[in-house]
Amino acid sequence: MKGKAGLIGIFEDMTKNQKTQMGVAKAQVYFTQLGYICHPTPPDCQCDWDMIIAKPNTAPLKVQIKTTGNAVSGGKNYAVGLKDGHYVNQSWVKTPKDYDVLYALDADGDESVWTQDELKNYKHSVHMKK
Repeated sequence: MKGKAGLIGIFEDMTKNQKTQMGVAKAQVYFTQLGYICHPTPPDCQCDWDMIIAKPNTAPLKVQIKTTGNAVSGGKNYAVGLKDGHYVNQSWVKTPKDYDVLYALDADGDESVWTQDELKNYKHSVHMKK
């Protein structure tokens, strides 16, 4: 069933801002459970990453966080959009590349993580790992 602005599943009845906050919160829990120290960025800082994660004595990683309720055909999985930004004169102006890890949370509450290298052959979207 669709909620506010067409949001579904765990995002139903949330605003887009709340959906984003849930993605960031769940990402912090996910990476904290893996032993990382999480440092989220201020909202809307206009960079390609949303959080820095690090373990002691290791190089930090930049994490982009996405949420999705975009069901693919059959409705058993979700697509995560890789493009971010806006249109100018009917041309897309930005595809984020300045991050090390992509974390995604779907409307069923499932999480997926990809390295930038795993996404190098994808241009528009990737399906959640099941």
